[in-house]
Amino acid sequence: MTVAPSPFNAVKRDLGLILLLLPLAWLVIHRLVSGAGAQAAWLAAFSLVAAVWVLVRAWWVRRRQREGS
Repeated sequence: MTVAPSPFNAVKRDLGLILLLLPLAWLVIHRLVSGAGAQAAWLAAFSLVAAVWVLVRAWWVRRRQREGS
């Protein structure tokens, strides 16, 4: 089974990396930050930065694809 090459493969790779790093971030934050509210805030910040990163990367790839065609 093969998948056709896509210009969004880099975005997919970034998303996969983020999904692997999120549990690691949770473990680190759980160890370093005391208080449930502060931990939730740190995890929310990590998630927000990750979401913005994926959206910006996807927007950039789509823009580059439109300019190329």
